[in-house]
Amino acid sequence: MKKIERRQIIIGLAILLGVQLIILLLVNIFSFQSVKLRRVQARLLSNFKKDSVVSLEIKDYMDTFSIDRIDNSWFVKKEGKYIPANISKVNSYLNMLDSLNKGIIVFNGKDETSDRLYGFDEKNIQVLTIKMKNKKEIVLDIGNTGSKRGTSYIRYNKEKRVREVDSSLSVETGNEPISWARRNIFVNITEDDVQSFDLISEMDWFKGSYKLTFIDPKSKEAESKKTKDKFKMEPANEDAKFEDYALQNMVKNLLEIKVSDYKVNFSISGEKSLATIKLVLKNGKSLKVDIYKAGSDDIAEYIIDTDFDDYFYLVHTDDIKKFIKDPKEITKKEE
Repeated sequence: MKKIERRQIIIGLAILLGVQLIILLLVNIFSFQSVKLRRVQARLLSNFKKDSVVSLEIKDYMDTFSIDRIDNSWFVKKEGKYIPANISKVNSYLNMLDSLNKGIIVFNGKDETSDRLYGFDEKNIQVLTIKMKNKKEIVLDIGNTGSKRGTSYIRYNKEKRVREVDSSLSVETGNEPISWARRNIFVNITEDDVQSFDLISEMDWFKGSYKLTFIDPKSKEAESKKTKDKFKMEPANEDAKFEDYALQNMVKNLLEIKVSDYKVNFSISGEKSLATIKLVLKNGKSLKVDIYKAGSDDIAEYIIDTDFDDYFYLVHTDDIKKFIKDPKEITKKEE
């Protein structure tokens, strides 16, 4: 009996020791993975504060421009002039930088082959310089998108190590000023704010004038005409029946137009206006828009000038045709 009991004790101790070894091994493994995960997810820009950023400078092999904070508003500097920035994009980008993690080091070193592989060669690299209120600067070399969706390759403060970070930084760091600029001309104005739209046009596709006036949908005029449109055209043939919502869509298309770029270092002195639109809002405020022919080297065919800001906007023909129309083109065809 004693031999059997001794044997059982030895087996039990061996089992207990084996269990303890397995538990210890698992603890070490998970502890290592936990530490590694914490290192990967740790903030890369530990001293970064969104409210302290005064400028984002982006440089590629062709050009350099900046997005600057001036009097607590953001502007894009293009050819020495400031144009309004897309505030939503800037704020989103700052949030991205604030949450930027240390990521995984996938390569340590610099050579022609690796630079081309990770996007740090001359034609692909984008250098982001973050300037802070305390005069300190943070430099990020931004390369290609990473091996996984939503990741990017970066180098931090000129270090040789290539990091793959969980961020869309390589996609969101647009290297053209217009990608950071405000693209709409009108801010917080809809067709419901407009009382009248007065057009004088010398455009190739329509030479003439007319006025679009708001019709209260609850008014007797709206009921008698049984119109689905919020606007009427004057002058207009009494028998003319326009396509459903055609007139209000013209007003809406003007207010929602997206510009192709800004024209800087330009003067309209001596230029002939090809079309003028005067908007009168229901609050009594009036807004004037003039349209000019753009230069042969410009990115779009026309330039828009307004009396409520100091910018010149480049706009394509197709976009202008959405709000300057020949009435014959929007008249319902006889069935």
